[in-house]
Amino acid sequence: MLMLCACQNEGEKTPAETVEAFMKALSAMDTESVDSLYAEALPMDTLLGSEKEKILVSAVFSKLQWEIGEQFVEEDLARVHVKITAAPYHEMVQAYETHVKENLESYRAQYSDMDDETYQAAILEDRVDFYKAYTKRITTEVDMDLVCQEGQWIISHCEGLSEAILGENNS
Repeated sequence: MLMLCACQNEGEKTPAETVEAFMKALSAMDTESVDSLYAEALPMDTLLGSEKEKILVSAVFSKLQWEIGEQFVEEDLARVHVKITAAPYHEMVQAYETHVKENLESYRAQYSDMDDETYQAAILEDRVDFYKAYTKRITTEVDMDLVCQEGQWIISHCEGLSEAILGENNS
């Protein structure tokens, strides 16, 4: 316990609490908090290019689940084990495309009288609803490495984080 105190001021977060705050921020798509808790640039920017993509990724990330495991601390370094459960993003995108192809006639009838803007909004809503209803999940275990900087724990690295939050790892 003394090693933990070397980096901690009263009221500051433990490494596990920092990871919990990071996962909550990620789930809520609070990119400002994510950036403040994670030292590396996350590839979220590639997922969040347009407002439409932000809405779709938000529907996926809002369903993230995680379980904080053991925390190991040695002076100003720490490691926190995390189980992350996520929808397999790319598989879900393909499932939606298949769903649309299988129901093409129904979609044509439903959306044929709409102007383009209304059509795009309706399709986006349909896709978000499909993503929210998608039930398949993948659980991945990762270790988040943290470093104490100016009395606060910051996640410095996590091998496999992108794959875990996108449900792409079958371990």
